[in-house]
Amino acid sequence: MMNASGYATLFLFISLSVFATGDKSKTDYYYHQPKVSPSMWVFGKTGVMIYSDDGKDLLKSNANTEICEEASSRGVTSNNCGFKGVVSDGNNYIWATNTQGGSFVEVFSIESGAHVASLPTCGFVWNIDFHPLRNEIWVQCWSPNAESGDEGHVDVFSASALSLDNRQILTGDLSLRGHGTVVVDSSLPRIAYGNVLSSPILSEIDTNTMQVINNYTVPLVSGLYRMEYSHVNRHLFMRAYICCSCGIEGADKAECSFRGDPSYVDVVTGPNPAMNVTGYCGHSCEGTAADSIGIYEWDTVNKTMVSSHTTKTGISGDPYVSPDGKYLIILANDGGRVATIIATGKNGEPSERIAEINTLFSEVDEEKGISDVCFIDQGDKQVVLFASTLANFVVLADMSNLESGGSILTKKIWLADESITEIDSNHGRGAVRSCAWATGTNYVWVDADKAQKVHVIELSADGDIDKAAVIRSIKGVD
Repeated sequence: MMNASGYATLFLFISLSVFATGDKSKTDYYYHQPKVSPSMWVFGKTGVMIYSDDGKDLLKSNANTEICEEASSRGVTSNNCGFKGVVSDGNNYIWATNTQGGSFVEVFSIESGAHVASLPTCGFVWNIDFHPLRNEIWVQCWSPNAESGDEGHVDVFSASALSLDNRQILTGDLSLRGHGTVVVDSSLPRIAYGNVLSSPILSEIDTNTMQVINNYTVPLVSGLYRMEYSHVNRHLFMRAYICCSCGIEGADKAECSFRGDPSYVDVVTGPNPAMNVTGYCGHSCEGTAADSIGIYEWDTVNKTMVSSHTTKTGISGDPYVSPDGKYLIILANDGGRVATIIATGKNGEPSERIAEINTLFSEVDEEKGISDVCFIDQGDKQVVLFASTLANFVVLADMSNLESGGSILTKKIWLADESITEIDSNHGRGAVRSCAWATGTNYVWVDADKAQKVHVIELSADGDIDKAAVIRSIKGVD
C-alpha cells in the first residue's frame, strides 16, 4: 500500500491487554461508550479497527473518513490514512503518526477507542516514542519545512495537556532531510537522543529546555538511522550508514540503478576505498561490501563509542532491542537467512554476540529479509517471533535456555498454504510485515497487507512452540 508520498502505508498493531481507566465526565456521550480494553488495535489505510485479543470480535472501527484528511495523489482522491508509528501512554490515549493530507499525530481514547484529536506537527512525521516519567510523546519528522512553519526535526506533545504547543527541536540544520530517529527512556529522564540519515551527528537533547546540548560526530558514516536503546547497559545501538561506489571497475555495486542518480562520493569503509567516485550514500549502500561497520554501540553515561556489531559473516543490518533490554538482534541484509543475537552487557563494556538463529526466509543478497520481531513472555518461556516480507511463514524461536547456555529451538509456521508461491505481504521501499503480541495472552498477530488480511497465531499455554498454529485469518483489513 502506498500513500501520496510514495512510501508504503504500514499496518500497525498495538495491544491493550491491561485495562486502563481514563479520565471521564460524570455524564455525557463519552461516559456511556463501551470499553474496548483489553484489545488489539489495527491501523491501516482504511482506518482503525479494534478487535478482541483472539480476533473473534470486532469491538469498534474508526473509518478513515473520520480520522484522515482528504488528499489527492496521482489523480486519485481519497482519505486513505498514512499511519507510520503508534504508541500507548498506558493511561488515557493511543498516539499514532499520520502523513495523509499533511503531518499529524492522531490521538485515540484507550478506554472507548474514540478519535480524540489530530495534532499538527513537523513535516513527514514518522518515528514516535513515549517518555513515561515525563508523560510526553516525542516524534521525529523526516522533512521539516520552514515555509510550513516548521522549526525542527523533533516535536513533543504532553499526554496530560493535548493542546499544549511545545517548541520543535532542531537537530542540525533544518535543510537536513531523510529518515531519522528520536529515543527517550525512563532511565534517561533528562536526556533524549536524535539522529538524521543525512548527517553523521548524534544529537543529545535536554528534555527540560528542549534544546540540543551536545552534538557528537560519529566516525566513518554519512548518516545515522534506526536507533535503539537498552536500559540494561544504557547503551544506544544505531545503524551506521555509509557511502559506496557503483558502475565502475571494482565498485561496491555493479550498477548505478537503485534509487535516483548517483553523485560523486568518498568511500572510506569496506574493501574498496576510493575518493570522489561515482556512487551513493545511505540506504542505497545497504548490504554492499562498503556496509562493513554494522551497528554502532554508544555509551550514554560516558559519552563514548564502545563497539560495533555485524553478523558472524560481517553483514550489517538493522538493530532491534528486546523489551527487557537484554538482547540486541541484528536484522541483516542477508535475505533473512539468519538472526544474530547479541547479549547486552555492563555499562561501558561491549555487548557480545552469543547465538545465531537460522530463519531461512530467503537467499536474496543485500535484502532485509526480517522486517519485524515480537517477544512473547510466557513466564518461564521466552519466545521470539520473526516475520518477513519475503516469505509466507514466520519463525518462532524458544530462547528460554539461552542464558544458561542451552540451544534455541525453532518452529516454522505457515501463514498460507505452503503450495502458494505468491507472497501475501508487500515488499520493497517502506514495506513491513508487522507482528504484535497481545500482551499477557497466548495470541500473536501478523499482517498480510498485500492480501488485505491479518493472521492470528495461538501459542500453547505450556510454551511448547510445536503446538503453535494460525487459528484465524481476518479478511478485509486494509
